[in-house]
Amino acid sequence: MRLFKFVLVLALMTGLTGSTMAADKYVIDKVHSSIAFSVKHMMISTVKGGFDDFSGEIMLDENDITKSSVMVTIQTASINTGNEGRDKHLKSPDFFDA
Repeated sequence: MRLFKFVLVLALMTGLTGSTMAADKYVIDKVHSSIAFSVKHMMISTVKGGFDDFSGEIMLDENDITKSSVMVTIQTASINTGNEGRDKHLKSPDFFDA
């Protein structure tokens, strides 16, 4: 309780309030997240796949959503469609050049 009072007093003394505090930062958890896609192939079937190597963060400003942002980095060489030949072609200069 004493620490809470100290932090509250310090925040008030420095002018920090909810509206001026920095946005909350959330790091994307790869264990509980995925980047997936599905693409129609020749109008007959749907190819599903994803990327195994990615990272990112979300900056959320609940007071002004226009100040929020999302940054994601996807390693295109980590594409996985479950078909080795297709994945090799997607990694080629025809597509990702990865």
